[in-house]
Amino acid sequence: MVATVRSIWFSVYRVFFLYSVFTLIFLDILPFTVYIDIMKKSYSTKQKILDTLRARQFTPADLQRTLGLSRAAVHTHLRALLEAGLIEKFGSAPRVFYTIRERPAVDVVEESFVFQDPLGNLHSGMDGFRLWSQQGLKKLSFEEKISLYAERIATMESNKQDGVFDLTGKLQKIVAVGGEIHLQEMVALSLRTVRDFSRTKMGVYMDVVKSSSNKEIMDKVLDFAVPLVIAYAKKQKVNAVAFIPPTRKRDQQIMTLLEKRFRKGGFRAAVLAIQKVRTSGIVREQKTIKDLKDRIYNADHTFLISPYAHPHNYKRILLVDDFVGSGSTLNQVANTLKGYGFEGQVFGLGVVGDELGYSVEKVS
Repeated sequence: MVATVRSIWFSVYRVFFLYSVFTLIFLDILPFTVYIDIMKKSYSTKQKILDTLRARQFTPADLQRTLGLSRAAVHTHLRALLEAGLIEKFGSAPRVFYTIRERPAVDVVEESFVFQDPLGNLHSGMDGFRLWSQQGLKKLSFEEKISLYAERIATMESNKQDGVFDLTGKLQKIVAVGGEIHLQEMVALSLRTVRDFSRTKMGVYMDVVKSSSNKEIMDKVLDFAVPLVIAYAKKQKVNAVAFIPPTRKRDQQIMTLLEKRFRKGGFRAAVLAIQKVRTSGIVREQKTIKDLKDRIYNADHTFLISPYAHPHNYKRILLVDDFVGSGSTLNQVANTLKGYGFEGQVFGLGVVGDELGYSVEKVS
């Protein structure tokens, strides 16, 4: 009975949502391109496959017919969902079946939840979840919160492709304020927030290492990030890598340590030196600048490429930063490379990224 009521409510909600969006389009309030982006985020192809597999097991051919997808699209999404650990397969060719991987919600919490209390102490797993639960989502029971968290994590992971989240679409905001896109692609290894539940584990860890020199947390960030940075560099076949230098001086810099570990990782690529320009004024971090035009201006005037880097000798360069917000830093450093005669492709990567689709939403 409850499931039927939920199903009816969801159908009514979708009809109202579509009616509202189309009304905005026809009134020229909402651009059609924005509508397309909303629809992609609201119900992705991966999510359709997950919803279909919840009913029963399917072969790739079954999914093609049921969802009207091409063979290539089905196999691409199935591979991504397998990598994310959201589905599993069994059988042997030509009869290979896919089904949802049953993963207890409690295990998801234990593996991925970290809460930082007002004193800065970190609490992991269910202990941290209980502390957070005292203030978050008060209308839901504790069990419902656990279930919702596991669902949010599954949805987030389903949008990961080859170990990264594609945030290239965020660069369109730079175009909207008169700028140009200089990156071929912009990705993040982890998102900063989980909808309704504040920061992800890596989001918490990155905030800690950017505000302190906690060696234990730094090691956790590096153990997570270095293999994925190397994997992405290999995938894009880059022949040079550059690490964005920090704005503030600290005893231990996560980007300095990340670069050192990358150099020892066995991937053969030149490492280009980028210098942070110290102006006579007060140094401002990108995250403290609200206006996007000001962020672009700041990035354009505070980074220099070492004269000994010779970027024009390379065809594909990867820029690595600890955090990606608007993408203005990575994008403008890519533009600076072109000012040194570089004519190839530039890829941007952040260890942690912030995306509108996964921003914090409070429910009281």
